[in-house]
Amino acid sequence: MKTDNSAYKPSELLIEQLPVLVWNTDETLRLTYISGQLKHTFHIDTQLLLGRSIEEALLQRKPFFRIEAHKQSLHGIKYNFTFEARKRMFQVSISPLRNADNLIIGVSAMLTEMQVATFISKNNEDTFFENLPSQVAIVSLENNELYYINERFADQLLYTVAECKTLRPADIFIDIERFQTALQRIKRRRSIQDFELLLKRKNNKTLHVLLNAQIIAYRNEQCLLCEFTNITKYSRNEEKWYSLVKSAPNYVLHVDQEGQILFVNRNFMGLNMMTLMGRSFISLVCEEDKEAVLQVFEKVRVKHNTGESEMRIKDQVTDEVFWFNVRIAPLFTDKEPHGFAVIATDITENKAQEIEIRESRQKKQALIDTIPDQIMVFSAQAICKSYKPANKNDIYGQEIENQHISNIFPPVLASLMEITIRKTIEKQELQTLNYALQVKSKMAYYEGRFMESGSDEVLLIIRDVSEKREAEEEIKKGKKQYEQLINNIDEIVYVLRLNPETHRLYFDFVSKQLKNILGYETQEVFDNPKLFVEQIHPKEKATLKEIFWNAVNINKKVTRTYRIRHKKTGKYVWIEDRLIPQFSPDGTFKGVLGMARDVTKEKEAAKEIRESERKYRLLIETMHEPILVINALDKITFINKRTEELFGYPKEELQYASAKTLLAQPEEVNSLHTLFLSWKNEDQQQLELEMKAKNGQKIWVWVSSSPIIEENGEIFGSIIALADITPLKKAQDEVLAINKEMEQLLYRASHDLKGPISSIMGIINLMRMELKGDTASQFCDLMSDSIAKLSELIKDLSHVSSIKQGNLRFSKITLKDCLSSICKTYEYYPNYKKIAVDLNVSNDEILESDESLLRTIFQNFIENGIKYADFKKQNPYLKIYCYRPNPDFLHVIFEDNGIGISKIHQDKIFDMFFRATDQAKGSGLGLYIVQSAIRKLNGHINLESQENIGSKFEIILPAQNQS
Repeated sequence: MKTDNSAYKPSELLIEQLPVLVWNTDETLRLTYISGQLKHTFHIDTQLLLGRSIEEALLQRKPFFRIEAHKQSLHGIKYNFTFEARKRMFQVSISPLRNADNLIIGVSAMLTEMQVATFISKNNEDTFFENLPSQVAIVSLENNELYYINERFADQLLYTVAECKTLRPADIFIDIERFQTALQRIKRRRSIQDFELLLKRKNNKTLHVLLNAQIIAYRNEQCLLCEFTNITKYSRNEEKWYSLVKSAPNYVLHVDQEGQILFVNRNFMGLNMMTLMGRSFISLVCEEDKEAVLQVFEKVRVKHNTGESEMRIKDQVTDEVFWFNVRIAPLFTDKEPHGFAVIATDITENKAQEIEIRESRQKKQALIDTIPDQIMVFSAQAICKSYKPANKNDIYGQEIENQHISNIFPPVLASLMEITIRKTIEKQELQTLNYALQVKSKMAYYEGRFMESGSDEVLLIIRDVSEKREAEEEIKKGKKQYEQLINNIDEIVYVLRLNPETHRLYFDFVSKQLKNILGYETQEVFDNPKLFVEQIHPKEKATLKEIFWNAVNINKKVTRTYRIRHKKTGKYVWIEDRLIPQFSPDGTFKGVLGMARDVTKEKEAAKEIRESERKYRLLIETMHEPILVINALDKITFINKRTEELFGYPKEELQYASAKTLLAQPEEVNSLHTLFLSWKNEDQQQLELEMKAKNGQKIWVWVSSSPIIEENGEIFGSIIALADITPLKKAQDEVLAINKEMEQLLYRASHDLKGPISSIMGIINLMRMELKGDTASQFCDLMSDSIAKLSELIKDLSHVSSIKQGNLRFSKITLKDCLSSICKTYEYYPNYKKIAVDLNVSNDEILESDESLLRTIFQNFIENGIKYADFKKQNPYLKIYCYRPNPDFLHVIFEDNGIGISKIHQDKIFDMFFRATDQAKGSGLGLYIVQSAIRKLNGHINLESQENIGSKFEIILPAQNQS
C-alpha cells in the first residue's frame, strides 16, 4: 500500500538551504523524500533513488542508508550513529515518522556534519565522544581492550563511568565469540557494520542492542568505535510472539496480499518451511475447493473481517487428502491491511466422525422404531419437535408435533412436565416422572423418562406401567404389614442380599430402628451398601469380616460385638449383631438376616467400673504428692507411700490414728476435717499448715482437699493432698532477710555520705580562695563537678530508699494541675522552649494516690522528653494525655519524637545504673526510680519505642486507693 506522506514533508525551500541531508520512507522502507545541501556532498541523485527501497540505496555505497536502523525505527525505536567520510565527521538520527493520529507511517532521518576542527585530537577526544547523542564504547583492535565508555552507555549498563574503566569486553558481551567475529568482519571489510548483540548489565540482566561499528584512530592506534541502540523491548516482544506462534497446536501462516506465503510455523503438507516460503497458498488447496477459498480471501480483504472455511488440502508427498478448518484474518499496519493471518486446523478425524455419526443416527432410528413406548422430543421451550407413537394403544397421533406441551397434556401435568424438561437440561441428568391419566373410563399409569439429547432438546420416553403398578401395589401391601411388625421390635432388623451378577451384598431391607440407634435414615443404607462397613471401628473391621464369612461357609448362626460410629454424635456405639445366613434349596448362598441391638450402656457400665478401679489404684500408687484420707472423726483411714516417706511413719502406725498427730501445733486446731470444709466454703486457693515428722522435724505444706460425699449427700470425710514447701519457706525467709539488709545498707549509705560530701565541698571552696591561678581553678572545678555527680547519685539513692521504706499517703489529686505545675518548673530548663509540650488532660481527671510518688514519676518523663529530644527534626514535641478504659484504672501517656531507644536496650532501661545513650548525663537511676514508684502504687508501665523515631511510655495506675 502506498501512503501519501506529502502532508508530513518538511518545507522544500527551508531544507534545500540547510547543510543537512533529510530523507523519509513509507512503511515498506521505500524512499519518498530526499532533500538538503549534503546530497551534493555525497553525490545523491534524488530522481534515481526516490521510490527505491533502502536496500537498493545501500547498494550505491551510501553508508547512512542503514537497513537494520530503518527497520527498528518502524517499531518506534530512535537510532543515532556517527561515521567518517572525506576526513569529516557526520551524525545520523533515524526516527519513526508519525501522522496526526500518532500512527507510524514510515521513517524520517537527518544527516548533519559535526562541527569539530578535526575528527579526534588528544585534547578533546573523550569530550567529543561524551557529547555524542548515542551510547558509545571504544575497543582496541590490537589487544581487544575496552578503552572508553561514555556516560550514556554506562547508564544503560547500570555502571558508573569510573567502574567502566575496570571492565573488559568479556564483562559486558554475553557472546564474546560473536563480538570477536564482528570485529574481524569489520577489520576485513573496513566499513560500517550493524550487528545485534546481547549485553550483560551490572544486575546480570540482559540488554539487547543493535551495534553500529566502524574503525577509527584513538590513542595512536586502530580502534573500533561502537555505537549502541537499545532494542530490548522490541526483541523481547518479537521473541514472545515467535515462541507463541511456534508452539501453537495449529498451522499458522502469514500470507501477503497476492496470496504468497511469507511465514509458516512448521512443516506443512509434506513441505518444509523454507520450501513453502514464496509459494501460493491457493496452490495447496484441492481444485474443487479453490474457488470457495478465493471468495473467502476476497471477502476478508474487502470487509476487514475474519473469514472461515472448510477445505481439502493435498499432501504434496503422499497425495493424501486432508480436511482443514481455515480461519483467515486481515493483518494491518497502522489501520491499513498488508496481508493475511491464516490458521489451519486439521479436522480430518472430525469429518470421519461425522460420517460415523450419520450412520449411527440411522441405526438409532431403526432401534427407536422397534421400541414399544411412546417417544417425544421437546425443545427447551417445551415444544414437541417429533413424536413416535407406541406400537399399541396410541392416544395422541402425529398432530401433536410443533405443539406446546400444554396442548398435549392436562394443565397440571403439562406444567410439571415443563419443569422437568428445564431441570433435565440444567442438570443434564436422567429425570423420571410417574403420572396417571384417564383413558377410556379407566385409570392408566405411565412412567416418563426425560433424557437430555443435545442442542437444548429433551427426549421423553413414555411407558404404560399400569399392569406393573397393580402387581407392585399387592406386594407393597404385604411388605407394609411385614415392616410394621419389624419396626415395632427394639432392634435393627435387616436383610442383606447377594447380587448374582456382581457378587456383592446389598441391603434389601432395614427397619426404622436404624435411625433411633445409629442416627441414619434407611435410604442412606440403600444408597450406600458399604455405609455400615465404613463406620465400623478400624480395629474390628478385619475380624468382623472373617466371622461373617466363617458363618456363611458353615451355615451357622453367629453373634458379633463391635463398635460403629453414630451419625449425629460421631461417637462409637457398641452393637451386638446376630447373623443368620440364608441359602436357597439348592444350597446357593442368597444373603443374611441380621438383628442388631445397642449394648453401649452395658459396655460402658462395665468399663466405668474397671476404669474407676484402675484409675484409683494408679492415682494412689504413682502420685508424688503425699495423699491421706480422714473421716468425719479426724481419724486417718488411708495414706500412700509418699506420706510414709515424708513423715517417717509406717503405714500401720498411722492407720486410724488422729490426723492431729501430724500437726506441729495440734492444740490450735479442733478438727482438721472441719477446718478443710470451712476452707473450701470460703473458696481459698491455698492453705498453708505447719506439720511435723515422727522425728520432730517441722514441715511446711500446702494443702488441697476434697470432701467425700455419700449418695444421700452426707459428707463423711476428706481426701487430702499435700505439697512439701519447706525448702520454699526457707528460701523465702532468706530472701526477706537479705532484702531488709540491702534496704538498710542503701538507707545508711545515702544518709551517711551526705556529711563527708558537704565537708569536701567546703574544702574545695577554701582552696579556691587560697590558691590562685588558672590551673588551681581548673582542678577545683573538676573536683566540684565530680562531687556534684556523686551528690546527685546519693540523692537518687536516697530517693530509692525512701520509696522502698516509706509509707503511702493517699489524697485526691487533680491530674491536670499536677502536670501543669511540674511543666512550669522546667520552663527555664535548657532547650525547653525548643519543644512543643502538648498537655491534653481534662480538668475532671482526678485520682486517689500518693502525690509525692506521682510527681516523681511525672517529673522523670517530662525531664527525659526534654533531655532526649531530637533537635534535628523540624518540630520536636512531647505529648501528654490520658484515658480510662474502665473506672478502676487511669492510663497516662508520655509520647515524644525524640531519639528513641534501640530494641537491644529496651528490656534493660529500667535496670539500676543503666544508661542507653550518652546524649544526656545522669546516674542511670531515673527509670529505675520510676518503675519502683509505679510498683509501689500497684501500677505498671508499657514501652513502645523506635530508634530515631520516638518513644511512647504508657503508665497504668489505680484510680483509687487499693490498700
